[in-house]
Amino acid sequence: MQIVFWGAQPWQSGVVGNMIGTAFMLTELCGSRSLMMQTRFSCPDLDYALFPDCGGTHIREEGRYFQEIGLDAVLNDAILKYQQKERFPRHVLEVKKDRLYYLPGTYKNNREVFEHHLFNHLELVLEAAEYFGENLFLDCSGESSTVCERMMELADVIVINVPQNPHQIEKLPSLILGKEEKIVYFIGQHNEKSKYHINNIRRRYHIPKEQIAAIPYNVEFDDALSEGKSIRFLEQNLDVKKKDFNYELIQELREATELILKKAEKSKKER
Repeated sequence: MQIVFWGAQPWQSGVVGNMIGTAFMLTELCGSRSLMMQTRFSCPDLDYALFPDCGGTHIREEGRYFQEIGLDAVLNDAILKYQQKERFPRHVLEVKKDRLYYLPGTYKNNREVFEHHLFNHLELVLEAAEYFGENLFLDCSGESSTVCERMMELADVIVINVPQNPHQIEKLPSLILGKEEKIVYFIGQHNEKSKYHINNIRRRYHIPKEQIAAIPYNVEFDDALSEGKSIRFLEQNLDVKKKDFNYELIQELREATELILKKAEKSKKER
């Protein structure tokens, strides 16, 4: 299953937290292996949220970068026509034992060259990634490139992340046109006391209930993302009781994950 996450402004839209949270929950709900990938150029947001101490810089300083870790190594395999499925496991980082993995993004300096190689080898890369990960989470937020559009065409589900702001919802990119049957909306960092809470947004834009979820703002999770401790936070709070401060976030992440699963099943039936 391929799930594309998109948001105009990744952190403001809650893309990073929403993607990590639902990827984690999917491994818990299904017991399957999930892989997160960041395909955006030179923007290692997931590095910083998943690993403490400097994110992408930490990865390289530890020597992992020079051991063929990440999307650049996968693309290099494709260009050289190596057997990608066999080599792919050496390019990923484990973030939850035997369940959740991460393929770091590019460290190239030339956007045009990177996007050219990624577009030309995209199907091979995604095939190898899904073979390894079963559930593939792709972050292309902030992009409106041909690569992003092609990933949306190939995806089973497209998660459009929007802040609690009606103007952002009204300015969705043209690249989602014609893909409505695969789309779900996540309102990131949701505050139910706002005038533009999920129910008002649903009514205003005629969005069916089964096509939208609200991920509440949670200061502890936000801090964990900033410190590279997001997975630790989710593991520690997975079984919190209803009276706990973090209960609402965990429940909404579960419901958002179930929404993705239902949409994926429906999309496959309609093909």
